[in-house]
Amino acid sequence: MVIAPHPDDEVFATAGLLALKARAGAPVSVAFLTSGEASHQNCCDTPAEEIAQARRRLACEAGMRLGLGAQALHWLGLPDGRLPRERQEGFAAAVSAVAELLRQAAPREVYAPHPLDCWADHAASSEIAAEAIRRSGLRCAVHWYLVWGWHKLPLRRLAEPRLANAWRLDITPALSVKRQAIHCYRQAVAPRCGKPYIGVLPPGFATPFEAPSEVFFTPSGAPPADAGEG
Repeated sequence: MVIAPHPDDEVFATAGLLALKARAGAPVSVAFLTSGEASHQNCCDTPAEEIAQARRRLACEAGMRLGLGAQALHWLGLPDGRLPRERQEGFAAAVSAVAELLRQAAPREVYAPHPLDCWADHAASSEIAAEAIRRSGLRCAVHWYLVWGWHKLPLRRLAEPRLANAWRLDITPALSVKRQAIHCYRQAVAPRCGKPYIGVLPPGFATPFEAPSEVFFTPSGAPPADAGEG
């Protein structure tokens, strides 16, 4: 299971992983904590629900490219831009919702945002995921991924212990479909402003995600047996 704060995070960070798992016949699922409805709140008068519907549709389209059916996508409906952190109102409810989904899906591996992923919703998602796994009682491997961290994380922080235990997964066989899935999100624009539903990304943002490998971090220090280079 991949836990994604917004529709597009799962593609940028884990599309290759998802496609390879699906091709291997593994049960794969994505839990979207929000529908990404706040991406145009400072842009135009497009209603938030219209943005949410468009991003859910794009997630389904991108998922199909990767071999995921609509039944593999789960929507938690939490507030975009306002995901709660530990000790904040709404955190316990968010944890309960994710923990229940984990109990139902019983994944052997969970991929969630890294605690240092440089975006408030991503840091909150990491905390929600960690507590939900603990509360669910699920015995599973946990791996972290970066999205905004590749663009915004200061180089001086790369020596932090939480960025150790990195490993690379070779996604060469799935690189073409990953690029198609990224294109699904990037090419769809809101008619009122002509800007992508996912928002305008900074120059060079997508470059790390077009490489033939994906990088993950394993807090336990033990990557999967079929992982790529360390």
